Amino acid sequence: MKYLIISLFVIISVSAQNKIELKDLETPPSPAFVLFDMEPNSIERPTTPKEVAASFISSLNQGGSFDVAPYWLSSHPNLTFDDYYNANLSQTMLQTLSFSFATSPTTNSEDSLGTKVGLGARWMFVAGEPRDTLEALRSSLKEIQNKILDAEDEEEINKLKNEAKEVALAIQNEDHMRVGF
Repeated sequence: MKYLIISLFVIISVSAQNKIELKDLETPPSPAFVLFDMEPNSIERPTTPKEVAASFISSLNQGGSFDVAPYWLSSHPNLTFDDYYNANLSQTMLQTLSFSFATSPTTNSEDSLGTKVGLGARWMFVAGEPRDTLEALRSSLKEIQNKILDAEDEEEINKLKNEAKEVALAIQNEDHMRVGF
């Protein structure tokens, strides 16, 4: 533990001389590709176990990369909005854990083919706090849902569903803009 603290102190001390910003310390979206010092053209993000298997086989055969968040591969019907935003350390780590896998064809000096393989993992210890605007969006979504329940006209229901979808997407965007450490 003391070596970790010393290492962090040395990194911070050296970085302070180069005016490093907090965003420079963020984990890259696909750590496996960073190992190749390459930017992937497209990163697959499978959401089911079958898609993970297909992405893995495709990456092996053709090269490519994918990220997978194991926690979100299965349903969590008992996970509430409040539980998600007030998660403890272990729950935050589970919810944010993702693995990346990347392959890239390569040739060596003898013109024989090979494949570079990269594996990466990332997670957060602290996910940050929601911005103040989240609560207003959440209230708006509840109002729209109540209107849907009270509506009798199919056209009005569809209009309200579209409004709900827009607010839900805004809530999803807010989740990416958390504040704090």
